[in-house]
Amino acid sequence: MPVEFELEAYADREMTMPRFTGSVARGILLRLLGRVEPRLSQELHEPNIRKAYSVTPLIFRSRRRLQDGYLLDPAYPLRLRFRFLTDGYARALLEAFQSEDRFMVYEAFLRIASIRVSSRSYEELLSDSKPSETFRLIFKTPTCFSALNK
Repeated sequence: MPVEFELEAYADREMTMPRFTGSVARGILLRLLGRVEPRLSQELHEPNIRKAYSVTPLIFRSRRRLQDGYLLDPAYPLRLRFRFLTDGYARALLEAFQSEDRFMVYEAFLRIASIRVSSRSYEELLSDSKPSETFRLIFKTPTCFSALNK
């Protein structure tokens, strides 16, 4: 069943964030899963296999722009989302959140303030869908697609 986690967390200090934070978000996910299921973390890290998950870049307020990124303002929440198409990853992530309410990014600890979990069955998704002959994708952030077997 598809599951989405939306996290809101606060940093314990200012920290420099890169311009593109998608790889930071992916690192957070892999580290959280690695706490409870190292095998799942390694599975998502392997090249050239299909991965039924996605992460969003970190959303945060910056104090100012820097030459190589942004200075995160710890007074405001940082937000990120993880989405899975299979239940195993979602269960492991829930277990990781139960074991500890913070995680480290670079030199700062981020304390989890809230977690929103939502899911819909494939049947619900299909019943709400409508046929379409074409569609258009607009990417608002840099996007990376991996090519299998290359």
